Amino acid sequence: MMRKFAVLLAAAVVLFTSAAPAQDLSGLTDDELLRLWQDVQAEMGNRGMAYTEPLSQEDADKAAMLERLLEFFRHWSGNRQDDMLLLCSSAWKESVENPGTSLFGLLGNRTPKSLETIDVSGEPGDTARTVTVHSMIDRNNGKGPYLYRLEILMKKENDGLWYVDPSSLKNCELIDDTYPTPEPTETPAGLNDGTLLYYFPGGGSYYHLDPYCKRVNEKYLPLEGSFTYGGLKKGEHIELAPCAVCHAPPR
Repeated sequence: MMRKFAVLLAAAVVLFTSAAPAQDLSGLTDDELLRLWQDVQAEMGNRGMAYTEPLSQEDADKAAMLERLLEFFRHWSGNRQDDMLLLCSSAWKESVENPGTSLFGLLGNRTPKSLETIDVSGEPGDTARTVTVHSMIDRNNGKGPYLYRLEILMKKENDGLWYVDPSSLKNCELIDDTYPTPEPTETPAGLNDGTLLYYFPGGGSYYHLDPYCKRVNEKYLPLEGSFTYGGLKKGEHIELAPCAVCHAPPR
């Protein structure tokens, strides 16, 4: 049913944007609907419109939780403690006398340089789940960064959003105390260390290969912020994710 609804919705978008006459799509046979869907896919390809299957409610909820955790790490990496506090659970903030001071103590002068999700515990519908991550963390002591394993407790509150329980940041296990020598990575075709990548200095969550990327509101184009692909490989701008629309290279 969800698949058919998505097909009908996508078909309606193309029909309306192409000024074609409206049809009673629900009255189409399966074969007619399939042929229409094939036409829709072709037209969407011509217009550069991407179609993806809708996420299940379970996957969407997990994705929302991991996005909130990533946002927390981005603020942590940028030393934006006030922004981190907005992502901390209400129960934890109520349990400490001064949330800002307590959070500062829990962070322990550490700065994360990367984040990789390893596992998510719990079942769909749970309002508390533990996310196991690996992170390259710099303790700002002239050594490292080194690879750590963290078990981070996430809590879903009455507003439907997920929040970090900062007390779980203490569950930080060193799993590699040797300074890593990065393996040489294959540079994507057409790129070199001097290739410019772009971002919006006033905000945004992505870096782009195209300064005129269609994902960005045209009033912000061309994008003014830039850094090099070589800098990306060294860990610059950890707070930004690659844009899939203009095929920005991953880290």
